[in-house]
Amino acid sequence: MREREAARSVVTELARVAIPMEDSWILLTTVAASALGIAAGIQGGRLVLARFRFHEARRRFHRQRESLEARFAAAVAAELGQTDPSDFDFDDEVTYFRDRRSGRLTAIVAVAVRYSTDFLPYEDEDARQRGGVALFQYDGRAWTSENRILLNLTPHEALVRLADRVQVIHRDQRRGSGLIT
Repeated sequence: MREREAARSVVTELARVAIPMEDSWILLTTVAASALGIAAGIQGGRLVLARFRFHEARRRFHRQRESLEARFAAAVAAELGQTDPSDFDFDDEVTYFRDRRSGRLTAIVAVAVRYSTDFLPYEDEDARQRGGVALFQYDGRAWTSENRILLNLTPHEALVRLADRVQVIHRDQRRGSGLIT
């Protein structure tokens, strides 16, 4: 009996301090606004982290760029039957894009290849040079090269062809050598 009375007094006390039904919308609004604020904070934090990671990757690319280009030129020169990797001219402009499916960051750079005169029967400089693009991939720690050149494409044309699969993140337009436009 005493237990029932104690339970009733506890229930009565809780009912007395509970929020009245007409004011419950304030509580619901407060909870919903708090949840939205937390979600927005998490999303904002993710964006800040993604920007930080991109800037770190970009800084690493510029630090490693010469060695990446040298390894790329040596590998592709051997594949094309060229004897001199210095026959590759890389543009200063770099465009960074992210694959929408994998999230992988890639840098694309215009490159011109000067073929040796043994390869072509004439000495016309324009005929000896072909343009293309080089792709460099970032794995989260270091940049690597695919070691293949996509000939007869500018970076813009390559990105137009890949528009449904990639998102352009940033374009570094330095000195613009005008190598390939």
